[in-house]
Amino acid sequence: MANTGKSHRKYWLSGDGISIISSMARDGMTSEEIAKKIGIAPSTFYKWMHENQDLSEAVMANKEMADRTVEAALYQLATGFDYYEDKVSASGKRLKNVVQHESPNIAAIKMWLNNRQPKKWRDKREIELSGRVDSSFDNLGTDELIKHLEKLEGDKDGLEPK
Repeated sequence: MANTGKSHRKYWLSGDGISIISSMARDGMTSEEIAKKIGIAPSTFYKWMHENQDLSEAVMANKEMADRTVEAALYQLATGFDYYEDKVSASGKRLKNVVQHESPNIAAIKMWLNNRQPKKWRDKREIELSGRVDSSFDNLGTDELIKHLEKLEGDKDGLEPK
């Protein structure tokens, strides 16, 4: 449908338009991608969602469905799964519905645990420092520091105040 202002809005906020937008959300499209696909600015799409409860609920529910589908697939990858596949034997005989096994995927396991239990499984680096850093500049005032920097402009080796 051509973008003709009010008729464009009327179409996309109708049952048919919301149904199409819902399917885009269910397919994993972001709100920005949906807006571009239907020919409006993202800000307009967000305004429509704010003003139209049916549109908002449809988009949110279908985005949730897409997220759940991906979560289920990630879970399957993390735990391993069986699937059926048609194969051809070494002798050339066609075999139907041969059970195959996909082993757990380490990257999927790591992603799942990092996101589901971040306190326990997140990648973290702890660095412990001990000792003390001494600086001969600690007790110098601003004027003294400026004088020292002026002296150092031509002397690259003179790092200690005199």
